[in-house]
Formats: sequence, structure tokens, C-alpha cells
Amino acid sequence: MTAGGPVEALKFPEAVELTVIAGDREEGPVLADAIAMEIDEVLLGDKILGALKLDLVDPARGLWRFRDEPPDVLRRSAEQELPSSP
Repeated sequence: MTAGGPVEALKFPEAVELTVIAGDREEGPVLADAIAMEIDEVLLGDKILGALKLDLVDPARGLWRFRDEPPDVLRRSAEQELPSSP
């Protein structure tokens, strides 16, 4: 169940390795479960955010930092990349 109602999902345990690549540094890889749903978004849970050392400062504005960075360091989320049609 979601806030919008029921959705069908498939879980693939330990199916992906995630790495955050942010210009001047990388965190990962971290092994994670993948859950497939019919949405066009990538969702990251609290455990994977912690494992990747991510601190979400203002998600609505796309501002974040790595947990070990000073409070005045702010990074911007990358633009969404959609696959091209064949």
C-alpha cells in the first residue's frame, strides 16, 4: 500500500550495487535490494541513504551533502536522465 493506494511491486534481494558519484568524490558501492514498481522515480530508503553517507538537507530543492562534510557545503541533485526511445 502507498498513500495513493495499492501498487504491485517485485523485490529482487541484493540485486544492485549503488555508488554516489559527485564530481570530487565517490561513496560506495553498497549492495541493495531492488524493488520494481510502475513509477518513473528512483526511491532510496533510509538504510541505503545511511550506507551511502548521504545527508538530505532540503530534498524539495535538491540540496544534500555527504554526512562528513561541513554544514556550509551544499550539493545539488543531478538533473533526471530518461532513457532515449529506440
